[in-house]
Amino acid sequence: MCVQGYDGASVMSGHVSGVQTRIRQVNPNAVYVNCQPHVLNLCIIHASKLPLVRNIMDTMQEVTLAFKFSAKRLLVFKEQLGDNPVAREEMGRRSKLKLLCETRWASRADCLSVFIDTFKSPNLDLIQASEEAKTCSSVLNAEKNDDAVWEALMEKAIEIASDYGIDPSSPRTAGRQQHRNNVPANIPSAYWKMAMYLPFLDHLVAEINEKLVVPVPGFQAQLLIPGKLGQLTAEKLKSIHEHYSVDMAIDLEEFKLEVNRWRHRWSIREPTDPLPQRLVETLDVANPAFYPAIYVAVKTLLTYPVSACAAECSFSSMKRLKTPLRNTMTDDRLSSLAILHIHKEKEINVESVLDQFAQHKERCLTLCL
Repeated sequence: MCVQGYDGASVMSGHVSGVQTRIRQVNPNAVYVNCQPHVLNLCIIHASKLPLVRNIMDTMQEVTLAFKFSAKRLLVFKEQLGDNPVAREEMGRRSKLKLLCETRWASRADCLSVFIDTFKSPNLDLIQASEEAKTCSSVLNAEKNDDAVWEALMEKAIEIASDYGIDPSSPRTAGRQQHRNNVPANIPSAYWKMAMYLPFLDHLVAEINEKLVVPVPGFQAQLLIPGKLGQLTAEKLKSIHEHYSVDMAIDLEEFKLEVNRWRHRWSIREPTDPLPQRLVETLDVANPAFYPAIYVAVKTLLTYPVSACAAECSFSSMKRLKTPLRNTMTDDRLSSLAILHIHKEKEINVESVLDQFAQHKERCLTLCL
């Protein structure tokens, strides 16, 4: 085991007695990687705890629950949705409001999107995921400083409110106030920008930079990618060797000689030959017979997971597979059924399955000619 990944629960990720700590006591090289979707969910949850944002989410949830737990209200909602082709088209195939889920980061966006639409009636590797987190943070910072983005959001809010005779307004400001935002503003647009929009973005960007854009041990092996060799310094090369030395099974001087040959390998390439820019491309061209240490480092880094959602999906499927009627099935059969159930998008060659089944042992029925 060279890497392990879980969510951020203390029983799994705790540095004192968590699962990852106990595994590293047995295998110190089993690096712990926090599940990126879980971290992103925490960033959004923490940013949504700002009073104004929290009130928006709570109000939306209350409205959704009012329809969900009343058959009469739900029937009226569906009738109104049927009479509004615009909202029906924006909702797609949905016929209900979507509940807010505290453990899924995408549900907040889906819930808010469906609510607005009806108001009128996992191939990334961990390095790419970290780069995308930096991109997301940069985009949010750019939008925060772009007045046009806020003006477009404000115009949309005013348009929705105008359908119900609600004029844009802001709370009364006071000289001394400690229990709510008391920002000085002459117009409602300026108030809501300073009281809600900017604090929310600042908090969200800070959470993303703190929780997502963080270096993971072994990340510097990405500098072995031919397109990034120019950033590989002697100190970083030494750090790579220290982290992967157990798997490389060579000393530092031998690793330096191998990296030197690796540099020359790409300096003498034909100008028309593409320069690999990703880990997978690097692994394809790193011949383990000539560059064994580089091959090991890149291959190990590729095993670092972006998310633990795929494993959790198998847990959710277990209750449908491991029923009381199937309580005596073997592990091999259970694993095969799980793969068929979870990865339904995979195409199966039926003819090949029949051939293997027919040739497995002699049968009374002739299945193949």
